[in-house]
Amino acid sequence: MIPTRRTLFLLLAGLSAALLPIYLGDRGAAIWLCYVCALGMALFVAPLLVRAMHDAQVSINCPDTLYLEGEDDITLLVPSPLTFAVPVETRLESTGAAVCEVVSVPPLLQPGENKFVYRVRPLRRGILELSAAVLRIQDFLGLWRLTYRFPLNKSAKMLPNLRGVSKYAIRFYSNPEARVGLKIEKYRGEGTEFDSMREYMPGCDIRRMDWKASARRAKLVYREVRAEQNHDIVLALDSGHLMAAEFKGLTKLDYAVNAILLLCYVAIKTSDRVGFLSFSDKVHTFLKPDAGVHTVERIANECAKLSYQFQPTNFVVAMEYLLAQQKRRALTIILTDFVDSISADLMKDYLCVLSRRHLVLFVSVRNPFLDTYVHEQPNGLLDMHKYVACYDMQDERSLLFRELQRMGIHWLDLFPTDISVPMLNRYLDIRRKELI
Repeated sequence: MIPTRRTLFLLLAGLSAALLPIYLGDRGAAIWLCYVCALGMALFVAPLLVRAMHDAQVSINCPDTLYLEGEDDITLLVPSPLTFAVPVETRLESTGAAVCEVVSVPPLLQPGENKFVYRVRPLRRGILELSAAVLRIQDFLGLWRLTYRFPLNKSAKMLPNLRGVSKYAIRFYSNPEARVGLKIEKYRGEGTEFDSMREYMPGCDIRRMDWKASARRAKLVYREVRAEQNHDIVLALDSGHLMAAEFKGLTKLDYAVNAILLLCYVAIKTSDRVGFLSFSDKVHTFLKPDAGVHTVERIANECAKLSYQFQPTNFVVAMEYLLAQQKRRALTIILTDFVDSISADLMKDYLCVLSRRHLVLFVSVRNPFLDTYVHEQPNGLLDMHKYVACYDMQDERSLLFRELQRMGIHWLDLFPTDISVPMLNRYLDIRRKELI
């Protein structure tokens, strides 16, 4: 129990009343004694009237899954056994990187059922543990603040932003050309798989002319082809210390996870098989390429388990493991970053080895501050040092990308917020050209 300001004021008033016997004699002593008895009775009886809150059965309604970059409401249900309204303050005890903001919390605890609404905004992937609800209420006289702690034992998974995947998926299915390879719509004109024979029309590709069939029919016909299906796609995600850098409230790792889930969903819908590899100083997870919408959920659950690592990335171990596990030719999409020429040369060597068996798309998640310092005018010696350092880093990146292009490796150099759409477009372009 914590005394309120009113209690302290009444106690100070009692001390002042203790001077009354000096000036009023026995009458002042009687007044002071009555005041002390009344105040003592109030201080003793008032908290007893709200002791019934110990038996309240507090519960909470919370979604089992929360998504990054989103907000969800949770409701705390507090039944009050009291017959009168009392002032109340509520607080949720939780562990996990999430912000709980008050949306609708009435200032009074009314008799009967009470609802307290909070808005939860996840900041990191992981588990949100709601351990207890703390209620601090006042007695009806406002003399004491009593604190009650009710255990909740409620947990919710904080997953990558699947809602963003659904948003882009709607745009994807509204574009007929983007749905190349779907079983319900055969995209004719490009690919390697035979589809049908058609009469020659001006403008058709003469390289697809079927001269034997033309001779039999006494007219020019050509072969129509369609895009192949059932390719293997392996999404390799670096979760090392460089990917833990924050930008606009999220880490580069979280931006990369959102992009991976979007591409995974589109690849599954175009009848490809998708696998997943996560690595930092060691390999954390490997899922073999599989088809079906359940693959998206499996990869999302594995991404949710990824912790924010602060160890340097061991690119050698990851690529050796991938070569040992993935025997069939696949499109391997690697999302990572680098800052020095040594790690860049090491990545280049192993990407060259990997490209002999697989088609490689190297996606570099660059730091925005590189362009910030290069394009700003230096104002002092420190700014000049930053300018030179960022310029050298950009020059090293450009050199690596030129080498990758020379080796036939596809690459993208993107800001964290701009990964999803360019990577998806490059995947669709590679698939349409039948490069896998």
